[in-house]
Order: sequence, then structure tokens, then C-alpha cells
Amino acid sequence: MIRTTIEDGRYYITSFLGGGGFGTTYLAEDTQLPGNPVLVVKHFTPATTDPKAEELFAREAETLKNLKHPQIPRILAYITENQQLYKRLG
Repeated sequence: MIRTTIEDGRYYITSFLGGGGFGTTYLAEDTQLPGNPVLVVKHFTPATTDPKAEELFAREAETLKNLKHPQIPRILAYITENQQLYKRLG
């Protein structure tokens, strides 16, 4: 996944941050904004084959969208590309 792009080349994945039960988190650059600001992208990579995992990933995105706290990342985009799910966090 490192050195690849998503969202039609907009987000360039630069490095691995960590992983958990539902996703893998990466640092990325926004190639369409001046200065290529760094951001976080979470890729849906569940550790389970439970069909509800995708629903939980989407629910997490919806919850993050409604929360506003300096210690909780905001969701800035929910991306579906090549049957893969991503969240852009900021």
C-alpha cells in the first residue's frame, strides 16, 4: 500500500502508522492541495470475515462525523475505490 494512490491519485500513501481490528492506518499526502499537506487515511482491512465488519466500519465513520473534540480525529471523507473502503481523517 505504501507509495500508492487512492481517490484518482489524490491521496499518496507515504507510510504505515498502525493497525487494529478493522483497519490499517497510513500517513498520506493530498496531492491536490498546495504544499501537499499530510493527512491520515484508514483502510478497511478487517481481521474477521464477519459480514457485519463493513457495517461497523461505516458506523465508526458516521460516529466520527458527529463528534467534535480535540483528541478525536474528524472524518473528512469516506472513500470507496476498487471495492475497498477508506476514511480520510484529520
